[in-house]
Amino acid sequence: MKNIKAEFKVQPINLILIILMVIIYLAEVYVAGGLTISTHVLFQFGASFTPSILLDNEWWRLITAGFLHITWMHITFNLVILYWIGRLLEQAIGSWRYLGLFLVTDVIGNLFGMAFGSVNVISAGASGAIYGLFGTFIVLGVLARWQGFWGDQARTIGVLVILSMATSLFASNIDLWAHIGGVLGGIVFTPILISHRVLANRFKMPELVRSLSIIVTIGMVVALIILGVNHGYANFY
Repeated sequence: MKNIKAEFKVQPINLILIILMVIIYLAEVYVAGGLTISTHVLFQFGASFTPSILLDNEWWRLITAGFLHITWMHITFNLVILYWIGRLLEQAIGSWRYLGLFLVTDVIGNLFGMAFGSVNVISAGASGAIYGLFGTFIVLGVLARWQGFWGDQARTIGVLVILSMATSLFASNIDLWAHIGGVLGGIVFTPILISHRVLANRFKMPELVRSLSIIVTIGMVVALIILGVNHGYANFY
């Protein structure tokens, strides 16, 4: 019990996200009647599906899709990674900034899938947001000039991202665009999260970079929405 309380002090938001995803997956399993969740059940629970997003204005699916999982291996793999990297990032940038990072990169990853992926495919999983966290690691490594703890972590994450992307090219059931979007979203959004108070002794970043990050992030979201709408209506059914 003491260990659990200690963990909640270290990473409260990350653990809440993990617990929430486990509860949702168990609800999916109950409704689906098995450990592998059908597309029908995923749709019911809020998976990303471009026709519903555009035709029914269900834009909330861009968020809820990141909390759903398809198989027990899918959720286990994602949550193990989320536990370890989320723990480090939440300690580094703060709980509310971490939550913002997770949600923003979740949405950006799903927007990439909507803008460039298959229109009539249902998509679900926290991978887009997790890749967004990977993007943050890379930015922190650059700010640390690839030295010390964050430099080592960024190099490891960078190799992992490259290998994972390469593997995704040969897997038809993986939303590669959500992964790409997540990484890019994490990279452009991270400077917004780094204030003078947070990590001030480790990283130095000009205010201009933070301002540009806000502009680029907003611009990216708007551009992806426009591309997603055009791509969706051009390729329905």
